[in-house]
Amino acid sequence: MWRARSTCRQRGRFQLGPISATSGDPFGLFRRRIMLADMQELLVLPRVLPITNFALFSGGLPGRGRSSRRALQTTTNATTIREYVAGDALSRIHWRSSAHYNQLMVKEFDLDPAVDVWIFLDLQEDVQAGEGEHSTEEYGVTIVATIATYLLRQDLSVGLLINGAHRELLPLDRGDRQIERVLELLAVVEAGVGPDLKEALALDALHFARNTAAVIVTPSNSRDWHEGLRHLQRRGVQVAVIGLDAASFEQEPSDEDTLTLLEGAGIPVLRVKCEEPLAQILESGPDARYTKWR
Repeated sequence: MWRARSTCRQRGRFQLGPISATSGDPFGLFRRRIMLADMQELLVLPRVLPITNFALFSGGLPGRGRSSRRALQTTTNATTIREYVAGDALSRIHWRSSAHYNQLMVKEFDLDPAVDVWIFLDLQEDVQAGEGEHSTEEYGVTIVATIATYLLRQDLSVGLLINGAHRELLPLDRGDRQIERVLELLAVVEAGVGPDLKEALALDALHFARNTAAVIVTPSNSRDWHEGLRHLQRRGVQVAVIGLDAASFEQEPSDEDTLTLLEGAGIPVLRVKCEEPLAQILESGPDARYTKWR
């Protein structure tokens, strides 16, 4: 059996085969050809960087603080005890406390406060820069694949919104199966003609409920979409931005940093330039200076 190993450096869907073998005599009088394998499809997934922390959630994963709302059902968050009253389930009795107080005591639970996270990837072609591996398109895909995988492994519910050649929506879900869906979708998305970021955010605003977090990944240096983010913020959505410095992908001086306006509004911002160590930036922020998630 003949085997070959290679590194796939370009994500996407490719076709391999059909594979055939041909043999014959040195004079070319007799030739024989046999088919070894039919045509097969190969899906190359995007890179996922091994991060152990996400800078924009450095203060803790969103929603993982303690909730003051009591749950009627049993959850994983047992927070206090109280005296037993008629009708309480026997499974909620805390026997050690009951023995201590010499009366039946039951556990009280808080609601699980974990929020849903939407990641929005801006692949509108007019704002992209660079080529191949060193392009805002590929950096954006790698960043989204990395943080989505990280958050899903923290048992958060994650969904994707992608504005590119086609507008793509991956509904909220959690677990390993959602990781597979995320990577399979990101393997084939590409930049293209579509609405600009301002319009796309307006179209998708309905997905951002009060109990959600939204992470926007974009190379756009325009200001016209900033008001859309501030509007989400006023609605109680936790918003953060990962800004790709498009000028650095063209080996040009950086343009005016309009993202500082978002920071002034209390929106966390993470900046990424071409050829910077992505894993380090996502974990620690550029030069370890970043705004914590509020």
